[in-house]
Amino acid sequence: MISGAHFLHYSKDPEADRAFLRDVLGFRSVEAGKGWLIFALPPAEIAVHPSEAEWAPPNSVDGVTGVALYLMCDDLASTMGSLQARNVSFSPIAEAHWGSVESHSPGSEAHMLFMVIEKYRDGDPKPVYRRLKEKGRMASPGARYVSSWVTTDFERCFQVMECDEKKHLDEWMSNWSDLVEFEVIPIITSEKANAAIAPHL
Repeated sequence: MISGAHFLHYSKDPEADRAFLRDVLGFRSVEAGKGWLIFALPPAEIAVHPSEAEWAPPNSVDGVTGVALYLMCDDLASTMGSLQARNVSFSPIAEAHWGSVESHSPGSEAHMLFMVIEKYRDGDPKPVYRRLKEKGRMASPGARYVSSWVTTDFERCFQVMECDEKKHLDEWMSNWSDLVEFEVIPIITSEKANAAIAPHL
């Protein structure tokens, strides 16, 4: 007989996420050793969606399918007010057909996504790949790589970056500006776009 479930959250900043669950949301936890916390959750449910849906979270690098965690409450305004008193910031509320949606990224002041279009100077990608191999991505913790695609002629790269503040993206680009010309476009997920537009259809 199934008596419970164990939810795995793959995080780029596990310490910040654990602190958010423990200190802000107040979830009880036990330590499994070496600071590894396992949290008790409120009553939960699970829904299965097709992975090819346009709003599906991306897969992790090891192939584990991405997840979306929704925390539910009876009074959204009151709950947000309580969390804001603990220095939690939120995105604008979006109205979906199944309820009101708001998002927060633990450890960040403002969760932002950017499509970064990189044009290799002189059309030569080799210096970029050489530096990447030698020095890594050279991004601060406030600028996180999500995914990227390269054109078949190897002249441009389309890269999605996630930032706490725009300045972290600017700092990252300054490390590459001698090799790359940048065009930056703020973006949101298709899920958020659908939720924002749906009430006006």
